[in-house]
Amino acid sequence: MGRNIQHLIAISRKNLARQDVLFSFSRGKCISGDSDGNIWVGTWDGAFRISATREITHYRDDSREKGLSNNQVRCILEDNFKRIWIGTFRGLDCYDPAVDEWSHYTRYGDSSNTLSHHSILSLHKDMQGNIWIGTYYGGVNVFNPDKINNHFYYAEPLQEDCLSFPVVGKMTEDNKGNLWICTEGGGLNCYHAATGSFIRYQHNPEDTKSIGSDNLKSIFYRTENDRLYVGTHLGGLFILDLKSNKGHTLHHIRGNPASLPHEIVNDIQEYKGGLALLTQGGPMFYGSDDGEIFSAFGRYYYSKVGEPGICI
Repeated sequence: MGRNIQHLIAISRKNLARQDVLFSFSRGKCISGDSDGNIWVGTWDGAFRISATREITHYRDDSREKGLSNNQVRCILEDNFKRIWIGTFRGLDCYDPAVDEWSHYTRYGDSSNTLSHHSILSLHKDMQGNIWIGTYYGGVNVFNPDKINNHFYYAEPLQEDCLSFPVVGKMTEDNKGNLWICTEGGGLNCYHAATGSFIRYQHNPEDTKSIGSDNLKSIFYRTENDRLYVGTHLGGLFILDLKSNKGHTLHHIRGNPASLPHEIVNDIQEYKGGLALLTQGGPMFYGSDDGEIFSAFGRYYYSKVGEPGICI
């Protein structure tokens, strides 16, 4: 079988035609930057750190205390103390570059380093510096890196004020300190820190304004308009206005080039005053909720919010 070879490419801001391949790897899963200007890439062959001078350091599972818990790296995050947290298939690792020391967190054991599940899917740092860890079938874990203590939020699908599903993906925080949690089967959850309770946003086939799918892949919060953008698996792009608590979904419509390229939206990032969406059908640029949409295939327009896929 052939290997799935991928490349990390540096594109010049002054000349887009200038594209330098920094290095090649197999099956990349994530990319992140730290406060020292390093780029971190998570792959199925460990983690790579690329310095500002393009020096590459490779971190792997070498069955010793110094190294990863597993070579399948899914997410990487820097905390407020410049430590690097790395989520893997078999545990959570914390690397302190200042002293070259590693800490490991797994499901097994009775120490404070115990997780609710060893398989890590996502990491998020909130405004207080806490690290939120999304797991596969273990709900959410919360670490305070300063005190090194943790707390678990398990899924209780039948209890409305609890986490709706145990498989937790990407997360974000709004300007009120509420944490928005994507699940891969239970829809969108909002955790209110003041009350310690959850509110759910789930797909309702009878309600066209509900979220398009309960399997969520990406999320982004825009402070400027106080709106959430949620990418789903086979349910399009859900947009939730937090001021009115009303939402609508943009869908892919076959034969209509003004709709989303695909119903699967894997990632959402801010880009040039708008949003860059990575869909299964290719990337696109979302200018604003009322204006233009740009993509690699041309310039498209929607008539107004609430009427997705209409070209004028």
